[in-house]
Amino acid sequence: HSAGPIGGSTARPSPEPLIPASAVPSAMEQPADATLLARADDGTAALWRRLLLYAVPLLTVLCLVSTFLPIVTITGTWSFNYWNGDGLQEALMLLAVFVIATGIGLAAIITPGRSRLILTGIAGAASALLAISDGFRNIIRFSGSVPDIQDATGASVGAGAILLAICGVVLLLISVLHLAFTMREEKPDTRTGLVTQPSPAPGGYEE
Repeated sequence: HSAGPIGGSTARPSPEPLIPASAVPSAMEQPADATLLARADDGTAALWRRLLLYAVPLLTVLCLVSTFLPIVTITGTWSFNYWNGDGLQEALMLLAVFVIATGIGLAAIITPGRSRLILTGIAGAASALLAISDGFRNIIRFSGSVPDIQDATGASVGAGAILLAICGVVLLLISVLHLAFTMREEKPDTRTGLVTQPSPAPGGYEE
């Protein structure tokens, strides 16, 4: 006759995992804006990065508006801006630069791919340098000097030149901070030595 196994142990099935693997989202399933704009665990840092991104197109619009304001007021009665003086070509150049920078910033807000975020900082910094150069040049040019115009006895700097210079300085600072936050995503983790790479954008396309 046959006897059953003596002292044998019956194999026990392994316990089911407490959290199914399907319940854990993969990097491919995470939205791009969550990984690029709110990667930090600190909500305050994520808020500041978002505010910096929104501030870039806002300031470029203010720079554009300043070109329609007076850059100089002569004898308290005459005023000139970029569009009704002899600086039409300069006005068109400023218009093109500020409109392009604004469009890039809005595109980064709507679809915040990493390449768009970097391009927003670069376009903002370039626009800021142009605004600073042009704004301060006009401030120095018309401060206390009497232009060579008949019946002109004095001149004062207009609000357009002042607004352009101030917005340029603020825009440069914000663009540099925005770029610093965005480029920091590539720095290696000091604990693991691995480089943090942004997750692909929705649809499987990397920015």
